[in-house]
Amino acid sequence: ATIIDVPSTAPDDVTVRLSIGNVYYHLGRDTQVSMTGLATTHAVNLEETAYVGQLDGIDPQTSTGDTDITITGKAVECASGDPLGGVPLNLIVTNAGFESKFPVYTGSDGSFSHAYTPATALPASSPCA
Repeated sequence: ATIIDVPSTAPDDVTVRLSIGNVYYHLGRDTQVSMTGLATTHAVNLEETAYVGQLDGIDPQTSTGDTDITITGKAVECASGDPLGGVPLNLIVTNAGFESKFPVYTGSDGSFSHAYTPATALPASSPCA
């Protein structure tokens, strides 16, 4: 994850641009090859919120797709730092370049738990394999 500091004077709607100068193969070797890097942009709406989500744990840390991954966390009130119960959060999981969004709600103690089932490969008999 990359954290980008945004000035408080930034407008509500901004565009984030990521640019990679070059991509290398065998960097520093006689067989080094480089190609021009990639770039992308993403529109973002900046909003100050009353609370934020905080991850507390991911168990197990890795999976081959045969077991669920339990993601736990809490909602924290920005002003006080106290856990906030009964509020919605958007849990976004990125796996192999694809994002999945899961709405979660915190319990009365401000915590949440979500069982994420990793996608498995298509069966060999599938025409999409």
